Amino acid sequence: MKNKWMGLLLGIIGVLSILLFFLVKQKENNKEETDISTDVTMTTTMTTTAIEESLTTTTESSSDAVELVSEPLELDTSKLQAHAVDLYYEVYFLDSKRHVSSQNSVATPAASVIKLFIMDYIYHLVAQGSITMEASIEGESLDALTKRMIQLSDNQATNVLINYFSMDTLNAYFQKSGYSDTQLQRLMLDETARSQGLENYTSLDDCVSYLKKLYEHKDQLVNQAMLTILKGQTIQTKIPSQLPETIEVANKTGELDTVENDVGIVFAKEPFVIVVLSNGVKVPQQMREAIGEFASAAFNAANETSEIGGKE
Repeated sequence: MKNKWMGLLLGIIGVLSILLFFLVKQKENNKEETDISTDVTMTTTMTTTAIEESLTTTTESSSDAVELVSEPLELDTSKLQAHAVDLYYEVYFLDSKRHVSSQNSVATPAASVIKLFIMDYIYHLVAQGSITMEASIEGESLDALTKRMIQLSDNQATNVLINYFSMDTLNAYFQKSGYSDTQLQRLMLDETARSQGLENYTSLDDCVSYLKKLYEHKDQLVNQAMLTILKGQTIQTKIPSQLPETIEVANKTGELDTVENDVGIVFAKEPFVIVVLSNGVKVPQQMREAIGEFASAAFNAANETSEIGGKE
């Protein structure tokens, strides 16, 4: 009898041991599932947060980029418009690419601005090795003639160069270079040719294109040389007139009886191209002052952005 009860007791203990074993295993399994669930949840949350932060950063960056590109450049042109019948202008910031333009480019009397394109042809030949700036033309070096043509707007020096290279050759070069509105039809101060309707022409687009290429390739020796000559400009009555004296300006003016032109590059904190071509001007001095004010306004905008023989 005693053995019978002992066997029953051992059986009960065995069953209880088995039940306890399964209960412990179940608890461990539940804990592992909970841990796995927690890990998955944490991973998902972290991934979602990372994606949201990435999307937020991308959106903010995109917004900033759009704002930079789309932010309008506004400059007062009322005084320019008040003093000219025909007006063509553009300011182009060379870093941010912002610009303001009259957007009405057509062939217009160039006056002495045509001399820019003659200089461009000369340095094209120099780059090719076809001529040197020391070459003698009518007893004067090509370098001296070019500097007089640009820095003093000397018409006699210009005519020597036009005759030496020929008008047809120069015009062919202008067209080949993409300056489709730029054309020589007469020598400087040739009043007989003018009376016959012959004129020298350029345009807003041609001037902006030339100046942008000059700046964008300023590391090339020939462009460095042209910029140096332009920075030596002695005629300061328009674009440079209301700018600080310490600011470098590489410009070329042009004048006729009713024409007031000035085009150039202003080396502000953010350099910019500025072109003003005008015709039908009644009071030249007022137009010159208006060009000076326009250049000054562009200069102020550039600084803000960076923190962001006769008249020819």
